[in-house]
Amino acid sequence: MRTRFGFFVLIISLLVFLSSPAICAFDTEAIDAVRKKEVLSDADFAVIETFVAQAIDGLVKVRNLQEIAVIRLEIEERRSSIEQTSSQQYERQFYDSAFKHIKMAFDRAMRLSPENRRFLVTANLLVLVDQLDNLRITELVLRTLKSRNTVIQYLSVCCLADSRIIEELNKPANEKLASRITDKLNEIADCNEDEIVGSIANFSAAVKAPEAKELLVRLADKRIVRYANFSVKNESSNCVILKSLFRKMISERSGSDKVGRCFSQLCSYVMQRYIMDLEGKEPLSPLARSQIRSVLVEVEDKCIKKLLNSKQSIIKKALERNDLGMLTEEHNRLFGDGTRKGLIPQKYNFDYGQDGSGKPLLSPVSLNPRPKAQAKGGSGGLLVK
Repeated sequence: MRTRFGFFVLIISLLVFLSSPAICAFDTEAIDAVRKKEVLSDADFAVIETFVAQAIDGLVKVRNLQEIAVIRLEIEERRSSIEQTSSQQYERQFYDSAFKHIKMAFDRAMRLSPENRRFLVTANLLVLVDQLDNLRITELVLRTLKSRNTVIQYLSVCCLADSRIIEELNKPANEKLASRITDKLNEIADCNEDEIVGSIANFSAAVKAPEAKELLVRLADKRIVRYANFSVKNESSNCVILKSLFRKMISERSGSDKVGRCFSQLCSYVMQRYIMDLEGKEPLSPLARSQIRSVLVEVEDKCIKKLLNSKQSIIKKALERNDLGMLTEEHNRLFGDGTRKGLIPQKYNFDYGQDGSGKPLLSPVSLNPRPKAQAKGGSGGLLVK
């Protein structure tokens, strides 16, 4: 999970003034001695408080990226005691202190200038929050969710989408908090950054709060609209949305509602987009063509195969052969063709809405060629000639 931050740490490093390593030294011997004690006293609690305060103060003041990384590591390594008998005492004080000082550090970061300095400190605080895996501390990132800086917003969402944080949110005692966080993520769901949308989708798929399912459906609906408008720029990002919908279908058996419908409609659009390319109606760029092929193979193997509990590989074979008829037939078999239900809607008991007379629609919406006026713009992964 930490590797998600690799690219953004590189960005951060480009903004650091490596020539000014004014580090604020702090003592680790005292805190290490406390970690070995079986029972802690008020004096030991004070040592923990001092260590956390000085370390986080260092994160705000230091400008050398390597030194910042060392500080984060020293904080992370000392978040628990060595002696098991004092672990509850130690961790309670550590996380109370960390919450207090990280909160104050975020406030300090907001007042820093220039902007690059504010960005560096905020980003490193978010990385620290992610490393600590504490729900109460992670809740602090709600203040940075609406940042105009894409990297800060992405790091904030990733903190919330951490598997250990989601595990805590799914506990009955945290139901209200899970709903509140989901509502906050819903406020940024219109974001056009695929990485951020993907992280929100992963969160929505894993969280049990009812609001999470609605948020996931909203993300999927937005992607479906973008497909209909030929405004999808990164075909690979469809894979995250489809796999998130699949996970929600499996975990809640919710294929009978909007989740299953969204999965089938979006997957249908992806297949139809490739079919249109094979037909020569809407040529794809080489990159977009490769991305769609990868998405379809991945979704067939990781999702469709499990949804149908079958050895599913027809899509892969059709793509390898560039077989238009085979791909079209498989599309209709899986999702429906207007005269019969597809295997997925049939198994999970959903349709695609109703026609004017109230009869259920048995096939997903067709992807029509985009208007000629729009085709001149060259969007949506098209190879414009």
